[in-house]
Amino acid sequence: SDYEAAKEQLERRRSSAEAAGEEPPVDDLKEPPEADFLPSKMEVSDKVLAHELKNFSLPDQAEGFDEIRYEWADEAGAKAGLLQWLREQKARRIVEGLAPGEWFEKKSKAWKDARRVFQNGQRDFRMRSQNDDSLADKVSAIELSEVKDPHNADGAGTPIYGNFKYEDWVVLSWRYELHLLSHAFPMDAADSDRLGVPEEHMEHYWRIYYHHHFEPRKLGVANLRDALKLLKEPIQLKETTSGSRILVSTCDPESSIDAFVVSVEAYRRDRCRRIEAGDESAALSIPRKAPGPEGKAAGKGVMKSAPKTTPKAKPPQQPQPSSSPG
Repeated sequence: SDYEAAKEQLERRRSSAEAAGEEPPVDDLKEPPEADFLPSKMEVSDKVLAHELKNFSLPDQAEGFDEIRYEWADEAGAKAGLLQWLREQKARRIVEGLAPGEWFEKKSKAWKDARRVFQNGQRDFRMRSQNDDSLADKVSAIELSEVKDPHNADGAGTPIYGNFKYEDWVVLSWRYELHLLSHAFPMDAADSDRLGVPEEHMEHYWRIYYHHHFEPRKLGVANLRDALKLLKEPIQLKETTSGSRILVSTCDPESSIDAFVVSVEAYRRDRCRRIEAGDESAALSIPRKAPGPEGKAAGKGVMKSAPKTTPKAKPPQQPQPSSSPG
């Protein structure tokens, strides 16, 4: 830098003055800001830097250095500066090579198995309800704090999810899958500076863990923040020291799927009470089919409308020969 060159020239002039017995020149150099010492452009690719960030550290005496000097700040200040820089870099970059770990794979399989059991349980309940209209009221009368088994909430075989509708199952899926991701990511990243999925990287990590796009529009909303407002719990966006927002769950990693089912029933009852009281905003408007570009259906598992066909024209009828009078 210009500063380093000027400093080197001043040192040479000082040495010459001392050798000649003259007065040394006055040091009128002003040290530039710390940022001027840093390179204006990274000399490694973003991909390499992202992969190696976890290995960045300050030199340590135990590594065999004869002396460690801190020019811009003391040791504590240098460590704090490096830590802040690392956090900012990690917040902006994805974790290269990240893959779902054993904990997530186990929980994800258990969730898929549980969904099938819930679907079968509600199908059976609906069949029984056709012959007994009072069953729906029995579900609503169950005290949620006393539920031990969601499939037999009252001891008489009544499932706590018996009155679930389409939107309740959607809420359950989004709540639980976001919960799993929020806990799996820091486990698999194995980095104390990466405590949650950054809001701006949600699409990337959702695809890694669930193998399809992150689409809040399937909830009838535009983005992650609106999705969390609709879901209510247990996911929050937490502000970090680097200025980014990360996904965190208020539930313990080992919270049971059954507990999530009960919480969705509590949410359903609350919405019903508010709607009955005249609060139409409590109703959820979750689309059953997410519209894609130009009105086309898009996304995995979306029902497609039958292709339009043009009816074929009928062949003209041949005139029948008339019979001549006899």
